[in-house]
Amino acid sequence: MVWYYEGRNGWWRYDTRTASEIEAAFTQSLQSCEVCVAGHIYVVDFAQMCQARKDRPGRTRRIKRDSADLETKGVAGLRISLLKKVAEESAVCGSTPADVIGCSIASCSDAALPDHNSSSEPTSYDGSASPDQLMTPLVNVSLSGDSENASSDPASIHDSSPLPTHLRRSSRTRARHRPDLSD
Repeated sequence: MVWYYEGRNGWWRYDTRTASEIEAAFTQSLQSCEVCVAGHIYVVDFAQMCQARKDRPGRTRRIKRDSADLETKGVAGLRISLLKKVAEESAVCGSTPADVIGCSIASCSDAALPDHNSSSEPTSYDGSASPDQLMTPLVNVSLSGDSENASSDPASIHDSSPLPTHLRRSSRTRARHRPDLSD
């Protein structure tokens, strides 16, 4: 059984670490549990089958526990199409998926980072990897392509990169939401 959350027009799988934390709490018959996802603490409520951000309780998502063969959009926010493209490119050039993205795991600082390459997971791509197996090497990868900018400090990631323009509201959008700003 696998854990999913609803978002971006479909169901997405939790990453392996988060799913195992949720599964452990569920099998212990707990009413809820707390998990850290993308730097935010979420409360997973098994009675309501939803997750809510602890600092923004109104922001909730439905969750479900289902079979692994459910069609999903991706794993932990990464689209399956991206994971497949990375796997194909790494198979063609003989590199790892992390190398294709732009930064090898070896060049990232691993002093303060957990070891995501346990002995139970393959370290090379053989053409039949699952999304979880493809996801593991990408956990600590810098998408900017600059390995010297990779940092184990989560605060430095947000300080050094500007917000994407699609997340900013235009003046017209602000005016729609705030009548005092209309032209």
